[in-house]
Amino acid sequence: MISRSLEGNASTLIIASIVLVFVYIFFSPRKERHQERRQPNVPVQLPRRNDTDQRPIETSSQRRRAGGGTNSTEDEEGIQSFIRKHIRYPPHHSGQPHASLSLNHEGILPFKLTKAYYTDSKALSDDIILQNKRDRARVLAKIFKVNPPSKGSVVVVSVSSSLCSNKNMHRSLFLLGTYYNIFVIVEMDNEEALDDYKTDKGRTDKLIADFYSDKLSSDVLPHHRIVPTTSMESRIAFVRQLPRCDYVIGNKDDDVLMQQLTKFGYKVILSKIESILG
Repeated sequence: MISRSLEGNASTLIIASIVLVFVYIFFSPRKERHQERRQPNVPVQLPRRNDTDQRPIETSSQRRRAGGGTNSTEDEEGIQSFIRKHIRYPPHHSGQPHASLSLNHEGILPFKLTKAYYTDSKALSDDIILQNKRDRARVLAKIFKVNPPSKGSVVVVSVSSSLCSNKNMHRSLFLLGTYYNIFVIVEMDNEEALDDYKTDKGRTDKLIADFYSDKLSSDVLPHHRIVPTTSMESRIAFVRQLPRCDYVIGNKDDDVLMQQLTKFGYKVILSKIESILG
């Protein structure tokens, strides 16, 4: 009897233990927390602000302008006014504004901003304008034969110092200078070198002054665009330092100049411009 009661108590304890284990497993709050930990991460969505609350971020410069806008505008206008009053133009500038052109283009004043561009339109009569056009057509045909450079191109003309006062050459330079942006290099290879600065400058100034006559003025060919040179190397160096050069016109016997500049990709043509209209 005692052994049977013990066996019954043991069975009851086993059954109670099994029930407690099942209750613990299925109804314990730890399991719920464990299941929550195993769930995938879900991004937390913060409450969205209304569109009316979303304002652009204001920069410090905008705050400065907002705080002192009137003073900043007045300062800017004052600076621009000062610049306009004290701006300096090159001597061959026409003084005519041109909206699509800057004052300094590639280091050379654009042709449309020069006085030379307006020279034909300021002629005293239509007959003079017509004569200039006819003579210019002859000069361009003689020099370039076909396909001359377009109007406003940069053209360098090399002449001998012995021709500085030649009136026919002045006329040719006038016709070229009122159609192209021209520079003139003067060959002084046979001139004796002078050590004295004042004497040398006086000789150079006289040489430049000889270019001007009733057929050619400084409006068409400014003083600073006449460059005396004493060697072939200096003439080549002058052409190469220009930011742009569309054509070089050399003397009829300037074969070396043509050979050297052609080697660097320049277009060179030889012509006796002093005898075209003679």
